[in-house]
Amino acid sequence: MLKLMKNNEPCLKQESFPVVYGEDVRELSGEMFRVMYENKGIGLSANQLGVMKRIIVVAVPGTKPVTIINPKVTPRNGGTFKSKEGCLSYPGKIAFIKRHKRVLIEGFDLDWKPIKMKLVGLQSVCAQHEYDHLSGKAII
Repeated sequence: MLKLMKNNEPCLKQESFPVVYGEDVRELSGEMFRVMYENKGIGLSANQLGVMKRIIVVAVPGTKPVTIINPKVTPRNGGTFKSKEGCLSYPGKIAFIKRHKRVLIEGFDLDWKPIKMKLVGLQSVCAQHEYDHLSGKAII
């Protein structure tokens, strides 16, 4: 069982590697959702569990939970704002981060079918936050 990495763990400050096309990451995705839900989160990146693969899970209330492999986030028209954010890996810390109001996220699902989603609101913020983790960026 994987555990949540916290505070100054090196994996939180390192860039993750692309998942090899076709690799089965269902078990990892399940672990990511388990840890995320246990910690009352709405998103998680694989490196938050010490796994340096470009995978995120997003489960914003009112939306369908999704696993995105090798995500790419592109800003869309709509401007930016300061988002007040916390992070499961930095308990008790809050930061105000400049985020795009609307993004397009592309990647693959667990069956390696292409995903293309237009996100707004909290789902957009969550995807950007998790995408930042994959690049070694954190809220602190």
